[in-house]
Amino acid sequence: MKAKSSFELSRRLFRNCAGWHAATDTSFGTTSAGITGTTPEQMQGWGWQSVHDPGTLPSVLERWKAAISTGEPSGMVFPLRGADGVFRPFLTRVVPIKDADGRVVRWFGTDTDITELRDAQEALRASEERLRMGQWAAHIGTFDLNIRTGVNIWTPETEALFGLPPGGFGKTLTAFENLIHPDDRQSIIELTREAMRTGQPTEGEWRVVWPDGSLHWIASRGQVFMNESGEPSRMLGVNIDITKRKQAEEALSNMTRKLVEAQDQERARIARELHDDINQRLAMLAVELGQAEQNHPDLPPRHFELHARVATANDADISRRSSLVTRSALLTTGISGCRCGHERLVQGIWCAAGDADRL
Repeated sequence: MKAKSSFELSRRLFRNCAGWHAATDTSFGTTSAGITGTTPEQMQGWGWQSVHDPGTLPSVLERWKAAISTGEPSGMVFPLRGADGVFRPFLTRVVPIKDADGRVVRWFGTDTDITELRDAQEALRASEERLRMGQWAAHIGTFDLNIRTGVNIWTPETEALFGLPPGGFGKTLTAFENLIHPDDRQSIIELTREAMRTGQPTEGEWRVVWPDGSLHWIASRGQVFMNESGEPSRMLGVNIDITKRKQAEEALSNMTRKLVEAQDQERARIARELHDDINQRLAMLAVELGQAEQNHPDLPPRHFELHARVATANDADISRRSSLVTRSALLTTGISGCRCGHERLVQGIWCAAGDADRL
């Protein structure tokens, strides 16, 4: 397949190539006539000028005369008019033929139509520009590490991810490692070594401190390629700026932590308020129960047991019950639903002793 592609390229190249020879001050076309639609007689002497673009002809003549003067090989690109009347770019190469004494006796040259090459180069350039624009917009850069030579090629977009100007990267694996945050450096070095050893795809995240002191996060994905001997030879990959994502994650984590803290603080505040309120209600209830006993000595035993239970309730019992009521209220009814009467408190006191059925 490769041989066939090379043959096709050569065939197309020579199909668009014209050879010519010239004396020391004139030229005579051989195959040029077929490309330009002229006859060999029309191309004799300086007749070849007729197929040149008048706008570039002066510079072509100057270069050709300079080559004749120095006797050195020369090359240039200029437009020639084809048989269809359209000007196309041609690459001209010319070399001197010298005699035994070193004198130029004749020139031999080629004119090659490079229109397809120019079009392919322009398409490639436009494609690379679109790729660069997409990488720039997405904060993505690529790298190409030659493991055998140690040369690490970064695109300008990758250099920008590390806070470097275009061309500011040292182009070595060590230079890359030195840019990683000290706390992340060793783990990334080990990750890279493992990828080179196994040849498996790898990915990682690390921090970078820019020259201005700002902290940035980079995510990377890479693939190691082996040579014919099964040894690592090349590593290609992409780097992505994930600083905003990390900042958003940190902000969310801080918000969640503050929310939990706020809930804990609100729960503690409500518990304190309930504790004080319950104490007051218990005191009032104990007084009322005592007065009832004095005014009505024939009250049933249940009344006296309740009075004794209320009178002996301590701070620990009250704090525990307040905390349970507060937690339940926060989870089910919200803060506004945490208020409760002394009847629920009394029921809670009996429930704590397993006597809820006695109420």
